[in-house]
Amino acid sequence: MPNFLQNQRLLLRLLLLLLSSVVLCLLFIAQGEPEPLSVVFHAGFQQLKQREVDVWIGGAFGATNGEATLGVEWKRGFDAVTLRRARDSYLMCDRGRAMFVTRVHADTTTSELWRPHIMHDGTIALASVVNSRYLRLKDDGKLWCDANEIDGAASWRQLMPKQTACLRAGNAGDEDKYTAACWSIIEAETLTRPTILFGTLKPLERAEPKNASDMYDPFIIAKRTLINWARLPGVKPVVLSEDPFSQSLIETINAAYAGRPGFSSIEIISEFEMQKDYGQPTYRGLFRSVIEHYPFAKSIMYANMDILFTSSLANTLDKVQHVYEKRKKWKNKKKKLQNSPYQGWFIVGRRINVDVPTNWSMDTENWDSAIETQLKSQGKMFSSDAEDYFAMSVDLFNWYETPPFIVGGIVFDNWLTSRAVLLDIAGKALAVDVTGTLTAIHQNHGMNVYASLLKPKSTFNIELLKKSGGMPYRLTENCPHYTRYGRRGKFITVADRGPQKPNWVIPDYDAAAAKMSASNNSFKRPPS
Repeated sequence: MPNFLQNQRLLLRLLLLLLSSVVLCLLFIAQGEPEPLSVVFHAGFQQLKQREVDVWIGGAFGATNGEATLGVEWKRGFDAVTLRRARDSYLMCDRGRAMFVTRVHADTTTSELWRPHIMHDGTIALASVVNSRYLRLKDDGKLWCDANEIDGAASWRQLMPKQTACLRAGNAGDEDKYTAACWSIIEAETLTRPTILFGTLKPLERAEPKNASDMYDPFIIAKRTLINWARLPGVKPVVLSEDPFSQSLIETINAAYAGRPGFSSIEIISEFEMQKDYGQPTYRGLFRSVIEHYPFAKSIMYANMDILFTSSLANTLDKVQHVYEKRKKWKNKKKKLQNSPYQGWFIVGRRINVDVPTNWSMDTENWDSAIETQLKSQGKMFSSDAEDYFAMSVDLFNWYETPPFIVGGIVFDNWLTSRAVLLDIAGKALAVDVTGTLTAIHQNHGMNVYASLLKPKSTFNIELLKKSGGMPYRLTENCPHYTRYGRRGKFITVADRGPQKPNWVIPDYDAAAAKMSASNNSFKRPPS
């Protein structure tokens, strides 16, 4: 019996020694490069949020400032996963760039495959199977699959999907009822998620440029703007026009770019309110028509149709909407409210005036970075009272109670910005100046930049302004909040500017117009 006990004790010691060796071995391994662990990286649906900042995998260019649910499927033969933001939209690695691309084939390719690596803190790093490089978040806010070492990789936290129907879906095909139900919900949300970006073109005189070498030719500027809007991520481009030349140009562009990745078909709306005395469209009429055509839209954006944007638009919109939702939840929780007093969010910003050469094309792969690095650096920031674009929650304003300001006349932009700031001051909205993070290139068209002062419809708008509460907070810088890049210019943040002093004095536009009229006689258009 004692020998039996002694043997048991010896066996126990051996087991303890073996266990200790295993633990030490695991600790030693933990000091080296993390190993892929398919058990920890769950299949089904989840969110992948960057460890330190509010950035998710899921934007058109890979990353987004808003929450995004992904479909994750393990490919056992490759010990890797595919990541989808829609049934046919896969995260792919192509020449060092990572972005979501619509799959046009049935079979999985190595460019779609990612190997997860578990980091020491439990976060995930992803390596592309096609080039064995790690996924990283670059300073421009986009995803790149070009990091040689895991130390340069982005770390992602796994979060549960916000759609409760997605929780029961696993590593099954799309025919699985839970998986199919989840995709249906995500796709339904996606239909309403894009911001409706709309504007109206001045009627064109012809179906081609009058002078193909003239950088100020209206046809050249209109065509470039239309292609730019159609290639922007996160927006649905819409043009309100009854002009046959404009409609023909849009139809030609849609046909030429149909089926190309990253291109959205441009919709045409031909019915909208016209101001009867001037025969010109009203701003409220444009907004009404867009909302009526897209009743499930969550956000809308108006812009003049000589403005070029970049992916900074989608990134800024995502961030502002995310901050708005967080503040709304916080305010509800703090005040124990059933319904939030918040009515919505509003963004506005300044433009950059640029002489865009006639040979500058939107048909290049690097058009986004070319705008940021080439055009932006050549331009000049315009004044803070000239607001050529604004985006907002669809329910922020009642467009059936809005005065009939005429499109193309002055002060509507200032009046609207002032209304948004007043709502913010009252605790009912989030009004943000996004000049610091949103690139808006104004294509100079050869007219004096103050020429709109001379238009009769501007006089009409000024009189309407005086009857409609004025514009005490008319400048972009009057917004109580603003966006900027934090962390050495890497990520977008929304900062508080503090209370602004109202200015109830309406500028003397009549005197400015008279001065303009006198100087306009000597104003000469720059040579083409």
